[in-house]
Amino acid sequence: MSDKKYYDLTFSQKVMYYTLRYSPKKNLMNICTSLWFKEDIDIDLLKKALLISLNRIDALNIHLTEINKNIKQYLSDEKYRDIEVLDYSDKSIEEIKQEFNKRACVEMKWKDCNLIDVVIAKVPENRVALCVVVNHVIADAWGLTVFMKDALEVYLSLREGKDLPEKPASFLKVIEEEL
Repeated sequence: MSDKKYYDLTFSQKVMYYTLRYSPKKNLMNICTSLWFKEDIDIDLLKKALLISLNRIDALNIHLTEINKNIKQYLSDEKYRDIEVLDYSDKSIEEIKQEFNKRACVEMKWKDCNLIDVVIAKVPENRVALCVVVNHVIADAWGLTVFMKDALEVYLSLREGKDLPEKPASFLKVIEEEL
């Protein structure tokens, strides 16, 4: 074993994990949301902001693994390096929503890998949308809200040349306290 610190799953994570592990439809554990921008967005800057936010929110860097037939979680030291940009500028809003729904239905791997998928989409009228799919074992709707809010605050800070906002509270502290 490496020098990583491994944690048991919290009670609620165990419920989510067992659903993930034993349900025939693994995508049942995916939570998906999208954010559609009405103002002009610098995609490169948005990408940078998303990567900063992904890398500084510990809950989004939790990986699951199996040790001696027990499921454990750990904070991955791998950094997110890129965000896919999809060109849906020739699709209708309804077609784009269907594409996002397809992403939400993809079965995520769970062992020793990222449990979140973030894409930027170019949409009609030179606008931009985000699609975020996260495994419920590491985040809930509130966690997604925290991520989106942080990413937008980071984006605005970068665009305006200001210091980055304070990063969100550590999820590992919550895990340690709950366990």
